[in-house]
Amino acid sequence: MTLADNTLADLRNMSQLGFPAATTELGVCYLLGERGLQKNPEKAFELYSQAANQDFPDAQAKLASLYYRGLGTEKDLERAVYWFRKAAEMGDAKAQDALGSSYYNGEGIEQNFREAAEWFRKAALQGDEQGQYHLGICFMMGHGTKMDLSAARKCFRKSAQNGYVPARKFLEELLDA
Repeated sequence: MTLADNTLADLRNMSQLGFPAATTELGVCYLLGERGLQKNPEKAFELYSQAANQDFPDAQAKLASLYYRGLGTEKDLERAVYWFRKAAEMGDAKAQDALGSSYYNGEGIEQNFREAAEWFRKAALQGDEQGQYHLGICFMMGHGTKMDLSAARKCFRKSAQNGYVPARKFLEELLDA
């Protein structure tokens, strides 16, 4: 049984007892308007904040995403980077990729291709399809790492095999060229 299988009442009870995974799942319900709840990004932000402050990486990554998009709160790229970093340092692969993207694009933090490539590498090593794709871009462009087209192709293939559509389309375009 997963948290998603619990009733709304069970989630609320577990959240009140201090279980950050339940608090985070409840936040998802408010964000998406699931289980009969009306969409309420502000409530989702509140719940993610509560769980993130309990050092729960999934909540930290979700909170960062809300800051990044300005959903349920004002857009704040520096706060997004702060929370992506906390989750990334705890091993959250999606947060590692997002932090890498922040470094790559200079969003909320000074642009740094070497840091970007390192965070993409960490995400890729965990099998994150976006991290694999982004690392492939770094290898292809020589951003933050030595240009290596063979390594780039390997990253794109892994990403495509893991179902990342942009990687599959990119490989198709390369084969057609």
